[in-house]
Amino acid sequence: MLMTDAWWLSKDGWWVSHIEIDRYSEADSIEFVLTNGDGDWDKAHHGGNLQASLEHKVVCVIGGKVEPVTQAPPIMLISDLDGTMIGDDEATARFSAFWEARHEAAGSMLVYSTGRSLASVEELLKDKEGILAEPDMLITGVGTQVWLRDSETSSWVEDQEWAATLRFGWDPDVVERAFSSMKFELTSKDADAIVEQDSSQNHDYKFSCLVKTEWVEYCMSKLERMLKDERQHVKLVVSGTGDHMYVDCIPENGGKLPALVHVRSKYRIPLHRTIACGDSGNDIDMLNSGGPAIAVSNAQPALVNWLNSHEAAEDQQIILSNSPMADGIIEGLDRLGFV
Repeated sequence: MLMTDAWWLSKDGWWVSHIEIDRYSEADSIEFVLTNGDGDWDKAHHGGNLQASLEHKVVCVIGGKVEPVTQAPPIMLISDLDGTMIGDDEATARFSAFWEARHEAAGSMLVYSTGRSLASVEELLKDKEGILAEPDMLITGVGTQVWLRDSETSSWVEDQEWAATLRFGWDPDVVERAFSSMKFELTSKDADAIVEQDSSQNHDYKFSCLVKTEWVEYCMSKLERMLKDERQHVKLVVSGTGDHMYVDCIPENGGKLPALVHVRSKYRIPLHRTIACGDSGNDIDMLNSGGPAIAVSNAQPALVNWLNSHEAAEDQQIILSNSPMADGIIEGLDRLGFV
């Protein structure tokens, strides 16, 4: 019999070897070595030959370790970054090794969905190279930009199809004026009400500010009233915890959930194999997609309160992990049956 018929590994850049096993053999494992034919060998991490159990039809070798590859259809994992995928480097590295061996090798797709800008995510990936798994796609700006990998240059290219869906009922000049007016009025009442952010966090489809928690409701009601008068179709998203919270103004058609629907549809991944992961209030949108979802144990109060609501508590597809951050994602995938 063939130990592997993993054509999809070779198409994704893996070297693939087919090992024929005597069907009458009583052995429960095999030993093997890997070489490029030029004298270079991939040894087991403990030395000696590599060893694989015959209970696994497909295995991969990473860093001298033999890992089983899932035989289930590919999944799409869409995860928030801060507080979910990152925050504990050791946990993030454990997830990366787990993902590379179990799911990346099986053709699954990893997507980061974050409030960060593209430049901020690129800097993060550089800083945590070797720790943070490389994504197949990015959703940035709280679901207002989708980025795809250029197959030739590996650079990020904006998905113009997604950008086109955000234009209805949204005039960035009008929204920016309303935001400026709100900030001026608010700081005239309290000079410390707003913390200025790096302008790179804003773009034509996202305007954001960091507001003192005590002023968040006032800020929201002021923006809603002004933008309604201007006939703008917007969505206001609040996230964070502590003395200050983020208030993001985005197009009504934008957000983490609509972006999730867009990317899974683009790659024809069914809802029941699309898993959303998050820790904050701005993740509720995508966690409530109707598909499987993971809230990590360090979730912020807004998300925990939503999870404790009657509707969310009865949804057996939404997992609240016992482990924090990236370890919680691994745990959640296991409990959902995706390991």
